[in-house]
Amino acid sequence: GAYLGRIKATVPVLVDDDDEDILDSRITSSSFGAGVALMAPFGAARQWTGIVRIGIASNHTKVDAVGSTVAGSASESHTEPYVGLALHYAVSSGADVGVSYDSTRIGFGGGRATVSAVSAVVGLKF
Repeated sequence: GAYLGRIKATVPVLVDDDDEDILDSRITSSSFGAGVALMAPFGAARQWTGIVRIGIASNHTKVDAVGSTVAGSASESHTEPYVGLALHYAVSSGADVGVSYDSTRIGFGGGRATVSAVSAVVGLKF
């Protein structure tokens, strides 16, 4: 199957630079991904489903910083590969619960970092 997804996370960062100026900064990353999902039901009653997602994510990273003598913000956008794994359990014919792991990379100022998310999932079928 195909999928679309969006995730946003903000992380506070405290930086102590060489000039004794402590910066209070915040890194915000948001991603929008699209790709394909491969699903494999299993179990005696096929109540379990393993899911593998692969695709492309458009990632936007923003850094806001405030110090005693300086303040500012900057942002960058990059397109990166995206992967995800999930395990769902059907609690009834119309509902399932599961856990999901998703990962992509973000970039800022020439540096790169892997960003991952673990999510609890509740699904309803109509």
